[in-house]
Amino acid sequence: MPAPMGELGTSAVRVRVPATSANLGPGFDVLGLALAVHNEVEMRLLPEGLQVEVEGEGASELPFDEGNLAYRAAVAGFTSMGWAPPGLGIRVVNRIPLARGMGSSSATIVGSLLAASELARRAKIREIRGLAHRRLLELAVELEGHPDNVVPAAVGGFTICLPGGPGVRYLAFRRRM
Repeated sequence: MPAPMGELGTSAVRVRVPATSANLGPGFDVLGLALAVHNEVEMRLLPEGLQVEVEGEGASELPFDEGNLAYRAAVAGFTSMGWAPPGLGIRVVNRIPLARGMGSSSATIVGSLLAASELARRAKIREIRGLAHRRLLELAVELEGHPDNVVPAAVGGFTICLPGGPGVRYLAFRRRM
């Protein structure tokens, strides 16, 4: 039986990603906003196998195997970087309600891609430098399908996703204090 996540050492990567609201007013599929509710994705390398833990919102509804969205997003990130870790431990703390229009899947995807990128970078494999921000956004949109949720989850603030053209184009506005 795998060790609980807290006993696996200090190599974990922990990422906090905000909920989002999209389709604001007339900005269907264009406008998005990061909210003050966050999910956390913790990821670490294991010698082998897969361990998935989910806490919080929807924990009893989500798979704990290769069907888990956090795992699928991490694999997409690793594949894009040309690397496959020997084993992976994933812990997701969901504070964003599922299927309520608050971008829970976008937060999971963005968090998993960020964590996978940092794990690859820390592995110090010469060819791997992690995912560039642009590639991370492209992968997240490919997996989610909605840039208006993905972009504010990744960059924060109020965002305008610009349709057309190559890649994911956006403008981000953040509150200054």
